[in-house]
Amino acid sequence: FVTSVKTDKNKDLIGKNLLEIGKIRGKDPYNATFDLLLQEENAVGMVDFYGLEEHVIKILKRPEQNVCTDGLLSGKPHPRAYGSFPRVLGRYVREQKILSTEEAIYKMTKKAAETFGIKNRGVLKEGNFADILVINMETVIDKGTYVEPTQYPEGIDYVVINGNIVLENGVYNKILAGEVIRRK
Repeated sequence: FVTSVKTDKNKDLIGKNLLEIGKIRGKDPYNATFDLLLQEENAVGMVDFYGLEEHVIKILKRPEQNVCTDGLLSGKPHPRAYGSFPRVLGRYVREQKILSTEEAIYKMTKKAAETFGIKNRGVLKEGNFADILVINMETVIDKGTYVEPTQYPEGIDYVVINGNIVLENGVYNKILAGEVIRRK
């Protein structure tokens, strides 16, 4: 289903699936979809559904897998845009015991930094950037749904970015501490 469009002309299609778009536009879904993409110059966000839970688990267990998200924050985003990492920690670590806490954190930090060639991040050590989360492993979980995707997760008490406390006891301190990271 459509999560965002570039122009106001097609905002009525946000939240609609491809069959609904066809009915709204009085066309078969195929032509209505391609007309939308043409009108919006391909700037159409979407959530698509494929694969099964068993596929997610199989991929998550693979040694080369990094935990990440491709969620974009425009329109009505995929719920994982707000909760990919808490979902892994809550569902796949705590509830289903697919990964250990250590494996999951490694896949979210050091492995990801090494894979992308990002220096001085991913490991807590002297000389590295101080990016730290304080997580309650008993309560961490994603909360976003497809109907209400923009919900912050539970169980993340503190967020420190570049040594600045951005989230403290679950309260945002309105500090913009991040930076664009470029490989050199």
